[in-house]
Amino acid sequence: MFLYFGAILNKIIEKNMFKRNKLYKKGKLQQLFYLCYYYFKNMNIRETLLLGHSKSQSDKIVAYIGNDEKRFDELVHLFLHDDKQIVQRAAMAFGWATLQNLPFFTKYMSEMIDYLAQKNVHDAVKRNILRVLQEVSVAEEYEGKLTEICFDLILKPDEPSAIKAFAMGVLTNICQKYPELAQELCLIIRENWEHESPAFRSRGRKILKQFQ
Repeated sequence: MFLYFGAILNKIIEKNMFKRNKLYKKGKLQQLFYLCYYYFKNMNIRETLLLGHSKSQSDKIVAYIGNDEKRFDELVHLFLHDDKQIVQRAAMAFGWATLQNLPFFTKYMSEMIDYLAQKNVHDAVKRNILRVLQEVSVAEEYEGKLTEICFDLILKPDEPSAIKAFAMGVLTNICQKYPELAQELCLIIRENWEHESPAFRSRGRKILKQFQ
C-alpha cells in the first residue's frame, strides 16, 4: 500500500528537494499530502465523475487509484461500459491512471482496440486510448487491426490533430518492425503536409527523420 508514496518520496529525496526549503517552494510536499489524502479517502469513482468534468476531478481520481489494481479496474469498467457522459468524463482519469500503471493495461488491450474501432467514439476516448497505446508494446495479434485504425484516423480530414499525432506515435512503434509500413506512413505524411496542423507536422518531421 505504501510503495506508491514511497516511490514519490524517494524521487523527492533523490533530487535533494529538502535543501534550502526547495521542497516547499516547488510544492512537492503539498503534492505528496494531496496524493496521500485522496488515496486513503473513501471514494465512489462514478459519483465523483458525476460531480463535474474537470482536471481537478480527474486528478482526485488518479490520486485515489494510486497503484491499486482493483480501483484501476473499477475506473476501466466505467470507461468501457457506462453511459456516454460517464465514459467521456472518465477518459482523462483513465489516461493518466494508466500511464502510471502500464502493466495493468495489458489485459484490456483487446477491448481498447475494439473500442477504438467503433463508430461515434468521443474524441476524448480516442485521444486517451491512443496516448496509452503509444507507450506500450502491442501484441502481434493486435497489430494488424490497430495499424488499420491508426491509418484511418490520420487520413480523416476532420480528425483532431492530437488524435492524429497519437495515432502516428502508435504507428511509429509498429513500423519499426515492418519497414514497408514505415514507407507508407512517410508517404502519407508528405502528401498531407501542406494542409495539416502544426501538431501533425511536428510529429511527422520526427517520423520522417527516423525512417529516412
